[in-house]
Amino acid sequence: MKRFMLQMLRSLVTIVVVGTMAVMIFSLRDELKAAKAEIASLRAQLIEAQAR
Repeated sequence: MKRFMLQMLRSLVTIVVVGTMAVMIFSLRDELKAAKAEIASLRAQLIEAQAR
């Protein structure tokens, strides 16, 4: 019984860790997309300002 409980606890911890990592990866992916969009916008503004 004790061995079974330890296996269940280990499985639960593994699921929580993998789930947390997945959430962090998708969050960082969204942040990267937003940062790239902001950089593109700033580059366009810079090009426009240099053209004047």
